[in-house]
Amino acid sequence: MTYYYEKYPPNEVPKIVVEPPGPKAREIMGRDRSLVMQSFVRWYPLVAKTGLGAVVEDVDGNIYIDMNAGIAVMNVGHSHPRVVKTIRERAGKLLHYSLTDFYYEEVVEYSEELAAIAPIDG
Repeated sequence: MTYYYEKYPPNEVPKIVVEPPGPKAREIMGRDRSLVMQSFVRWYPLVAKTGLGAVVEDVDGNIYIDMNAGIAVMNVGHSHPRVVKTIRERAGKLLHYSLTDFYYEEVVEYSEELAAIAPIDG
């Protein structure tokens, strides 16, 4: 198991190797403009390639401390081994089936676990 600090030593993060957006990022952004709906704003020209822990790397090799937030953000960082393992296991069973329309045993089990530790009665 690789920990983020093994791949990205703290004294080497952040690391800008080419001024952003780099050539690969600009090329991908141009393709995006011609193919993808442009009805939302990208606040920064980051073309992310990979992430590990609290670090994200762009397609040009620039390395950033990921302080971004957004939809479905998790505080475990990128590629956390336990999260990746759980996703793999879950994908082998069922990817998605609407919780608002049907029941999942796992949802009930996790809810019971949370209710048991939550400091709220009832």
